[in-house]
Amino acid sequence: MMPLRPMVNFLYLCAASAAVLCCLPVEGSITEGLLVYAPFEGSAEAAFIRGFPELTLKGPFAFSAGRNGQGLRVSSAEGQVGLAYPCGTNMRNREGSLAFWVCPAWEFRVEEPERVRKMFTCATGAGDGFMIYWTSKGGGIYFASGQQKPGSGWEWRWDPHVQVSWKPGEWHHLAATWLTTREGTRRRLYLDGEMGAEDLVPGVIHAGIHTEQDFYLGGTVKHPGYTPLTWADGVYDDLAIWSRPLAPEEIRDLASGRFQKTLMEARSPQGQSRALAHAKLTPDHANFIYSPTDTVHLRPAGEISGEGTYVLSVVDFWGRAKQVAQGSTTNWPPAPIRWKPTASGAFKARAELLDSSRKPLARCDLTSWVVLPDQGASPLNPLLGVCPSLDPGITALARRLGFGWVRLMDQAGFSWWSYTEPSKGEWKWYDDSLVSATRHGLKVMGALYGTPAWAANPPDSPLHLRCPPRDWSEFENYVFQLVSHYPDIPAWEIWNEPCWGGGWLGTPEEYAHLMRSAYTAAKRARPNCIVVGLGGVNLDSAEWLEKVLKHSGTDCFDVAAVHYSGADPLIREKVAILREIMRANGGEKPLWDTEDAAFGASFYEQHVPPFVTERRNSRDALLGDRYREADAGLFDVEGRTCREAAFSVPRLLARNLSAGIEKTFFYLMHTYPLPWHQRMPINQNLVDFQGVPVPFAVAIATSGRLLHGAQFIVEAHPAEAHLYLFRTTGGLVLAGWTDGDEFVLRFRSGRAARVDVMGNEEPPRLGTLRVTRETAFWRLQAGSLEQWIRQVRTAHHTR
Repeated sequence: MMPLRPMVNFLYLCAASAAVLCCLPVEGSITEGLLVYAPFEGSAEAAFIRGFPELTLKGPFAFSAGRNGQGLRVSSAEGQVGLAYPCGTNMRNREGSLAFWVCPAWEFRVEEPERVRKMFTCATGAGDGFMIYWTSKGGGIYFASGQQKPGSGWEWRWDPHVQVSWKPGEWHHLAATWLTTREGTRRRLYLDGEMGAEDLVPGVIHAGIHTEQDFYLGGTVKHPGYTPLTWADGVYDDLAIWSRPLAPEEIRDLASGRFQKTLMEARSPQGQSRALAHAKLTPDHANFIYSPTDTVHLRPAGEISGEGTYVLSVVDFWGRAKQVAQGSTTNWPPAPIRWKPTASGAFKARAELLDSSRKPLARCDLTSWVVLPDQGASPLNPLLGVCPSLDPGITALARRLGFGWVRLMDQAGFSWWSYTEPSKGEWKWYDDSLVSATRHGLKVMGALYGTPAWAANPPDSPLHLRCPPRDWSEFENYVFQLVSHYPDIPAWEIWNEPCWGGGWLGTPEEYAHLMRSAYTAAKRARPNCIVVGLGGVNLDSAEWLEKVLKHSGTDCFDVAAVHYSGADPLIREKVAILREIMRANGGEKPLWDTEDAAFGASFYEQHVPPFVTERRNSRDALLGDRYREADAGLFDVEGRTCREAAFSVPRLLARNLSAGIEKTFFYLMHTYPLPWHQRMPINQNLVDFQGVPVPFAVAIATSGRLLHGAQFIVEAHPAEAHLYLFRTTGGLVLAGWTDGDEFVLRFRSGRAARVDVMGNEEPPRLGTLRVTRETAFWRLQAGSLEQWIRQVRTAHHTR
């Protein structure tokens, strides 16, 4: 036996060696977390890409001698554009890396006026949010990022930066990494393999990564942030993006060329095999919604290329699959398939292709549908609203999901001033659109929004929709004519998100004047209409709100509108601040959340971006549930699966109701083509690219049915559990979930019947109630209200 002291020394040596080895890059590990790799060997197409693969620029592309083989040549003089791909699936804003070679074609000299050369940019709808660029003012290369702050617009961070004295025609390697922790985002800029600068900025980099916008390499005429003066002319090579921050040693080896062969051999994984690309399966209901007593008929069509065996399965919300058909690919398509529901919820059909040894070759989700409990003639839920398009199928779907209200915004903005009075004195009315909104019994909240160019201050501004009116009497006349023409619209909201520049370009005092003018004109036209003020103020915009209410008071609106998410655990505290400001300036008014959202990844497996599950556990351990949830309703929702989105809906509504918010409007419900969903695979749309309700839309329907007429009673937070008790038209209902381990509540009085987010109800149980991370409801039976209040308040964890 080895003596103790030598054994200890030996173990220390092994541990030290392992630590050193762990710090060294391993050949081939450079592909871990790789999202995009474009070598530009005669093509702008990426050789490896895990997100949406379509180039959004179609050229003309030019190629010349690169750092390794060929490179992409960018020339503003010759109109040879750079690269553009969608950000949404190809970058992450919490953590990541970017690297490329550049051979600049401009002179590196300090000069005035300032000249900016944008080598890499993530573009957003409001500006450039993420850039690596060179500027002639000081002669430095900068890694800049912008964050859009609710209530205050864009906040820019220009560092880190490095001064350079490069020359045209020289090849240089550029890389950047970013990593978000609780302290903020650590940004590092590397030049030619060595770290040149780093800094720590608050929050998360928001660089258009969750929008439908693109990132650009070199220069393009597509985005207004790029002009020929900002193009970074030259040759680019080996663009690569990762979903993790590379280690300094890895970047050093990238610049040395060590990983060149490994990257060149990388090829994209096949999420959806071409063999299944043309297979189709269509449910027989046009709206894809079935009752539990229906039979679903699935009609196969299209073709499967190649030889083998196909297997068709029905997969439920929890991923449980049941085979419904199989056969040889030579016999595709088979006869229609009959499937009888045994539960409620969201379902999809999946095709798998197997070889002769039953080895899986590919699989693909082909279609989806929803099974909802029959609602019969049940009344629409006055607690729930939606921002839809006014397509008749969409408004019928809103009725089927139980919404009571629709909000006329964006895809349904026919009440906007710019549409109603496109030129002075020319009135246009959209009565057919109103019929589409009201034909199913839905109540309408109109939007008093959108200054036409002729009426804007300044006149003919390209941003005229957000501008104050040049003449307040013209605005008042618009409101009077509009409210008079649509007497069946019971509520009118004054503007949209005026607390930031994306919604209103006037001052807080001008918005106060706008509210007063709108209220006066609307009440003159229809005294009983509901005027909804503040336009959807963000609960973090207290300073703006104080300025508005100081000038307007609260007697110029009947309801105060907020735009905030019940996903924030601190919503009650923030609503309390809003109430305090209202009390100090005229008195409290009822609160409506006129734009809230759940965000989720696609239900279709092949459309889910890799970062939803990739490195998920380590990120959650780093950031924590509270951090992620507080951010989820605003910008950073990149880790949400379709199941997590469904679980978030009861949480959102429970917190809103507990904070005294009377109505919640979900944004949005509109049919989009498939590319939009692939470019923005995590979004808040209640329907997918086929028009089928997504899983969290089913959770909204379930929540609305159970919380119909809900009155908040009490909440409790024992251990890591969250319990909310409501009195509803159907009796007492408890909503609950945990942030940690299962919580077991023992009660002495009554019974509890668990209902999951898909609407499936279990038989009532006596004595115990198990709360998990999967948000659920319980119908509470027997026992008095006082007994249940006491049992919820005194809940403690038992095993």
